[in-house]
Amino acid sequence: MNFEFIREWGQYGTGPGNFDYPAGIAVSPDGNVYVADNGNHRIQMFSPDGTWLMSWGGFGQGPGQLIRPEGIAIDASGRVYVTEPSNYRVQVFTAHGTFIRQWGSRGTGRGTFNFPTGVAIDQLGRVHVADYYNNRVQVFDTQGVYLTQWGGTPGPGALSGPNFIAVAEDGEVYVTDTSDQVHHFGTLPTATLRTSWAALKTRFR
Repeated sequence: MNFEFIREWGQYGTGPGNFDYPAGIAVSPDGNVYVADNGNHRIQMFSPDGTWLMSWGGFGQGPGQLIRPEGIAIDASGRVYVTEPSNYRVQVFTAHGTFIRQWGSRGTGRGTFNFPTGVAIDQLGRVHVADYYNNRVQVFDTQGVYLTQWGGTPGPGALSGPNFIAVAEDGEVYVTDTSDQVHHFGTLPTATLRTSWAALKTRFR
């Protein structure tokens, strides 16, 4: 498979279209591109050709505010899901940045987090969150109701600092972690480990 370079945009800075450690990236159903601008504590939105459209966020812990957003995902309705490791939560916004809801707090129990990083949404709308220091993936519905989890214990399917996550169209889940491997899990509800393989060294800031 050959890939052809098309375009790029952005440079270091705080202005519209500039970045300070761009982290997660996602594309909406209408083709707009959303970037978690980690160091600027905001989400930026661009057209498919890279034209800056808007941003939202700002440093803080209140609803709609952000501290170093990391992961970002968009559901079939265009809602934007953002993880904040330092705020130990997931926030949900409309396509244009209006706050809808949030869930999570610091902890080890169901529905709590210790550095939520990657986030992905499957074809049924379930929200998968990589819970970095709890060494697990947690799954929620779109309202933030806890559904299930996996990883966290030694043995097949164990995870060590999961950071990035993706869900294929068939519901299979792929997770990278600090063991420098990609882990391939089957569909819910069991999420059985299918295989793991070595990856290039992953980095988490």
